[in-house]
Amino acid sequence: MDLIKIHLLATAILTGAIWVIQLIHYPVFKYIDKSYFKLFMKFHVRGILIFVLPFMLIEIVSGTYLFIIGHNSILFLFSLVILYLIWISTLLIFSNYHKELQHDKDNDIINKLVKYNWFRTLGWTVRLILICL
Repeated sequence: MDLIKIHLLATAILTGAIWVIQLIHYPVFKYIDKSYFKLFMKFHVRGILIFVLPFMLIEIVSGTYLFIIGHNSILFLFSLVILYLIWISTLLIFSNYHKELQHDKDNDIINKLVKYNWFRTLGWTVRLILICL
């Protein structure tokens, strides 16, 4: 399998995962009883990391390498900008939301998580479309 197909596959998997997280998983946080919430968050963070981190690493490494070796159409370049913005927002915003929720259930943070995660959801969706063009 060539590198662009590996990159496309990682992006497609992450796009599917983020839609499930956005529409089902994050909204469910509100319904988890406060007494179980810390345990739930520990399970969530560990499970999500095990599932998405390998694909995120494959996606960013393969995308960056493809750009370096000359796969630099304007659509692909735009998709990479979106990818880097997704990574920056994950590291600077969403990881902090998850850290705060590991200490205690906070519906305001859950609401922010659901609201602002639309950025990543739409970002991955646009990336997938751009890569397929």
